[in-house]
Order: sequence, then structure tokens, then C-alpha cells
Amino acid sequence: MTTEQAENVKKYRRTAGLSQEELAERAGLSTGTISKLEQGGTVRMETLHAVARALGVHTSQLMAADEPEPVRGEDPNRLNLRDLRTALTPPVGLSDASSASTEEPNLRAFRRTVYDGAKLYHGDSYKSVASQIPKLIRDASDAVAYYDSGEEHRQALLARAEAMQLAGRTH
Repeated sequence: MTTEQAENVKKYRRTAGLSQEELAERAGLSTGTISKLEQGGTVRMETLHAVARALGVHTSQLMAADEPEPVRGEDPNRLNLRDLRTALTPPVGLSDASSASTEEPNLRAFRRTVYDGAKLYHGDSYKSVASQIPKLIRDASDAVAYYDSGEEHRQALLARAEAMQLAGRTH
């Protein structure tokens, strides 16, 4: 396979919101085969057909030298993106003050959750991470609002920055 073809497989897989393990399971292949495919290794045409069927695309699309088209059908990330947009840009002046938590945020636990999300991201578990990010950002913003000064405020800002970086890498 060429580098472009390997990138097409990776892009289609990511667009579908699948990890290498999930794609391998859908295609009836080993994770090693998917990894080899995405690194430009040589595979049989039957393997490429199985991957294309699992992704819902034509085999020729995986072999195309140009930019791949998005996977058609229901986009699993659509709801996550809507929730992420809402978390990043909440409606101004329409927030319900009674829904704001008066309980002190646990910054250590929150930062651990962000760290775990980063591990999932680096493990190609994109769907798992994407579904958690809107809540992470809302929780981080609540922590920043709760602590108005001092070391806790600095830690809350740092936690929010880490959550935003994770969001940027994932979406």
C-alpha cells in the first residue's frame, strides 16, 4: 500500500469514530492487520475488501490517491459535537442559576478524569473520549467560577486548559 492509501484507511476509521480494535472486530481481522494496513504495509485484496465493508465504503475509496470523502450514514459524533459546542459557548444570559453547583469541586479527581480521557484518546478510543468531553468542559468551567482567586483558582484554570486541549485533539 502507498502512504496515501494507508492514510485513507486511518481517516475513514477515525471519521467513523472507530478504534483499530473496533474496526478489526467489524472486519473480522486482527488488530495487528489493521495497524499494519495503517502503517502502509502490504495486505491482500480480500483484507482491503473486508475493511471497506466494515467502514461502509467502496474498496476503491480506500485506494484513491485523493482526500477521502466522509463516511456516509449516521455520524456517531454529531451529538457529541452539538454537546461540545453548547459546553464551549453556553447561551449568554439564559443560564439557570439554580442549576449551578454550590458543592466544592474536587480538582484532583477532575484532573484524573482528564488524564484518563487522554489515555483513552491515545488508545484510539475516540467515541469514549468524545462523549465525555462536553461534561469535562462544563465541570471545568464550574470549577473556575467556584474558585475566584488563589491556588485553587489557578488549579481550576489549569484543569480547564487540559480539558480544552483534550477537546481540541479529539474533535
